[in-house]
Amino acid sequence: MKKATEEVKQAEEAKQAIEQSKPDEVFGQIRKNEHTASNNVGWWLEVCVSSKTAGSLSARLQTATAVLVMQAYPKLADMLIIQLVKKCPFVVPQYMAKQPGQNTDNFIKAAGYWQNDDGYIESEGIYAERMTGMLALFAAIVQMPDIGSQPNPFPVHHGWIWLARIINMPPRAILPLLVQTFLSVAGPTMLGVYGRQMDKLIGVLATTWIATVTGSSPLAVAGKSNLTTFIDKYHSSGSICECKGRVIKTR
Repeated sequence: MKKATEEVKQAEEAKQAIEQSKPDEVFGQIRKNEHTASNNVGWWLEVCVSSKTAGSLSARLQTATAVLVMQAYPKLADMLIIQLVKKCPFVVPQYMAKQPGQNTDNFIKAAGYWQNDDGYIESEGIYAERMTGMLALFAAIVQMPDIGSQPNPFPVHHGWIWLARIINMPPRAILPLLVQTFLSVAGPTMLGVYGRQMDKLIGVLATTWIATVTGSSPLAVAGKSNLTTFIDKYHSSGSICECKGRVIKTR
């Protein structure tokens, strides 16, 4: 009984550390009880992909301090990516197609939409907000450096693959918003690693890709305008400003 009580206490302490984005305390809890920590990370993933926390980019990046845990324990990193892909197909990236025999409810769920028990499906705006939050977390993962001797299980080349795939996908209204989000988080690191190659890729986005995103929906119009402004600022300054919360300190 005493042991069980102690594990519950450790779990609560780890949850609080993860929720408050205190990576040193998270690591401390893992060292105490790795099995309990695995359950805590599972809890954190659910918090991470919930509609309550996906609305703020800065909050998402602060929460991403828990990715430090994933880097130290690769199996937990796999849990994170699996959960993200399940909740946000744009992490792959991919569009979900309705499969033969698949009912509408299952298809909506596979596409990442939230639906309540009464059949209400969230609006496109709220959907885009959640997808953006989860993609920001993915971008935060790929831009992070190795920690000591522990390599990042999803290093920056995954970001390059993501951008290359996006450029070759049939454009949809949500994509400019996702691309801007990704660049604002992972862009500085990718420029540092890929240099002129990354500059050329951003040039393709500006000169060719944005124009292929058609439609007059508020999401498409705002996304294209904001991404264009973002890239214009990059071309003017030669750099991408680091967004708040991108650089994560462990001490």
